[in-house]
Amino acid sequence: MKKSILIILLFIISSVYGNKLEDVKKAGVLRAGVSIDVKPLGFMGKYGKNKGKIIGFDIDLLDFIAQKLGVKLKLVVVNQKNKIDYLLKNKVDIIAAATIHKKSLDKIIDFTETYYIDGQVFLVPSNSTARGYKDLDGYTIGCLNHSRQGQVAQLFIPTAGIKAFNTYQEAVNALQNKQINALTGDFLILEQIARQSRGAFKIAMNNKIKNKHLRLLKAEITRQPYAFGVPENESDFKDEINFIIQAAVYDRGNFYNNTYKKWFGMVPIRKPELWP
Repeated sequence: MKKSILIILLFIISSVYGNKLEDVKKAGVLRAGVSIDVKPLGFMGKYGKNKGKIIGFDIDLLDFIAQKLGVKLKLVVVNQKNKIDYLLKNKVDIIAAATIHKKSLDKIIDFTETYYIDGQVFLVPSNSTARGYKDLDGYTIGCLNHSRQGQVAQLFIPTAGIKAFNTYQEAVNALQNKQINALTGDFLILEQIARQSRGAFKIAMNNKIKNKHLRLLKAEITRQPYAFGVPENESDFKDEINFIIQAAVYDRGNFYNNTYKKWFGMVPIRKPELWP
């Protein structure tokens, strides 16, 4: 009798929660929600063999995960507004799409371990004497409109003036024209602008931006952990993804390092952690 009750309970639990790992392997497909407008994580290729294809760091890492799972990768285009809904409604099995691990989202979905860390930094003219954010006292700092980065910069630099712009292009133009003294934003984007300004990085955020004398300050004032979003209460699936992320970092082929360098143009400063 007790054994029968236990079997029934296990059946009910498995029916309610399912088993995402088994479902993905049985289907033979990993459905991944990705961005097509966040360089270099996920974006639409425009040139050569990549023209019309979704490419980027996230895509290569997801492809590695799918291979290790023994399934095919199916890319599903999502955006910042609908990606969580797609995961909750089982339209995708995993989401990348520049997803930052936030406590507020932890209430409704789970996250894998961090696979990339971004941070809020500052872009300044190369002839600026500033070496860190503490040197920006009294500066006028540009930021994107409707972002928290201006508020964060003000917290760290109370004497700074903050001026918001609708696009990075407008802000960079203002920096070049000395309307502002510095620009704050995500390392992911500003690092590309700085590289383009030195002519060393061809994957530009916007081809119309042509900068010649810009550099990044090394100090970050915040850090943002990027992770894959996965369904809640699917520990087997989440663990398996975590183990594969770690394998990407520490395998003999050095996949993580090589892929990171391919898309970011440098070796990673921080890597996903390895569990004993």
